[in-house]
Amino acid sequence: MIDTDSSDAERFLLVVRSRRAVDSIDLPGALAELSKARGMLVLFTLVIGALFLVRALFTAPIYRATAVISVVEDSNGTGGLSGGQIGALASLAGISLGQANSRKSEYLALLTSRSVMTELIGSKNLMPVLFASRWNSNNQSWKPSRFGRPPTLNDGVELLLSKIMTVTTQKATGLIELTAEWRDPAVAADWVISAVAIVNRHVKADIAETAEKSIQYLKNQEQMTDTITTRESINRLIEINLGQIVLANVRSEYALKMIDAPLVADRDKYVRPRPILETVAGAVLGCLGSALFVLARRRSAWWRAAA
Repeated sequence: MIDTDSSDAERFLLVVRSRRAVDSIDLPGALAELSKARGMLVLFTLVIGALFLVRALFTAPIYRATAVISVVEDSNGTGGLSGGQIGALASLAGISLGQANSRKSEYLALLTSRSVMTELIGSKNLMPVLFASRWNSNNQSWKPSRFGRPPTLNDGVELLLSKIMTVTTQKATGLIELTAEWRDPAVAADWVISAVAIVNRHVKADIAETAEKSIQYLKNQEQMTDTITTRESINRLIEINLGQIVLANVRSEYALKMIDAPLVADRDKYVRPRPILETVAGAVLGCLGSALFVLARRRSAWWRAAA
């Protein structure tokens, strides 16, 4: 009498051992299989590499414009006024005493803020430029789109911040680098210069407004005090604010100074695409992909044989 349970158990153990053998790494077998399929590997490598090369050759070149910027830090010239009541008055009036106005972090954030990018788009009418493929230049309107709506100002700001404009800080010098990447090198350089100018205008307007409010506040405080020393100190603070207003009106680079203005790149000095690099990358991907396909097909055949 045949013991069917014992036979089934032996068959099960045989299958398990076979599949464990399949799961184990068989390097010589894998290399032999790849050697047999070397024709397909070469073909896939050449085809994918050629596709990447064609893509690189027909992709519009992207140019980079970079400006090196420093933060302008001015001392208020308020030595000797930082103590006691005058220090408190100055603080309430928005004046920093006894130290340079270091606002680097604020200016750095302002360079890539939504408000600055919004003004840049509006002043240059960039929406048709940023979304040129969706703009009908003949009738000056947006083309019908599967997205159901034309691009909005928020879409333009997001595009600028995510893919076009970047801000970095040089570790060695602390200087700021503002970079724009676009299809037209002259346009990229213009956007960088314009963004810096917008920041300076924003800061100048804010400084002038704050200084005027500070002057009004200090004049009110002067009328409420009879102490000659305090009056003199208040008048000195008023002079400082008047000086800030004058500087804001006459100095164009009030907050950010262009150390190295962006150059318009030559037409052959684009940063993307890189045909040679992309072709090599495509060839490597084609070779790896075809090799994985061959090995996967071989393993599938082993599993069917083991079953």
